[in-house]
Amino acid sequence: MQAPNNKIVAVGEAYETKDGCLNGVHAIKKYCTAEIEDLTVGEAKIANPRFQVYKDATDKYRFRLRAPNNEIVAVGEAYEKKSGCMNGVQAVKKYCTAKIEDLTTGQILEEPTRVAEVAAGGETTLILDAPPSEAQKGSTVIFTGKLMSGNRGVGGTKVDVYDSDRSFMKDDFMASGTTQDDGTFNIKWEAKEMDWWDNTVETYAKFEGTASHKPSRSKKFTIKIL
Repeated sequence: MQAPNNKIVAVGEAYETKDGCLNGVHAIKKYCTAEIEDLTVGEAKIANPRFQVYKDATDKYRFRLRAPNNEIVAVGEAYEKKSGCMNGVQAVKKYCTAKIEDLTTGQILEEPTRVAEVAAGGETTLILDAPPSEAQKGSTVIFTGKLMSGNRGVGGTKVDVYDSDRSFMKDDFMASGTTQDDGTFNIKWEAKEMDWWDNTVETYAKFEGTASHKPSRSKKFTIKIL
């Protein structure tokens, strides 16, 4: 999101498709009137959707916008002072009715088109079991879970594990594996820091979809690398 002075006040995550990106824009516009929660003075108490002001690993102030499902749909830059960070939140609130410019086509869109990112075939649900909250650097972390279509497992399909950057950068690939006949998977990963700015990994599993099954994505979990 760009303010009238061309300053970027918030960015979304990296998306594989334009449809997904436009859905992200739609979410920012929809939830930009949310309340502000200051995590630098206490624990989370406000229900989603909400803006959260917090300090990052470099002791800078940042904000993020969470949707009702707890997904982060926008993040701000790093600020030296909390007042600057609060001004960033207010800028998002002020300009969230802005038009959408599609730089891939050169067109101005009045409203983002909300579309589902699907492929032909049946709906799927990707379950990622909760991994350990902490892991020693160099140790082996095993991600387990199950890919389901209805009440049946989906076997013989590839599942990838990623680290979510929640910014303009593409999410980092961590590891991949293939589901068993019952849809379960067991994926090994050597623990390491994925980002230079902190020692946490926001991990999730992703199924890209096939001709017979639609893509799906698991919920996220945070692992602290020691």
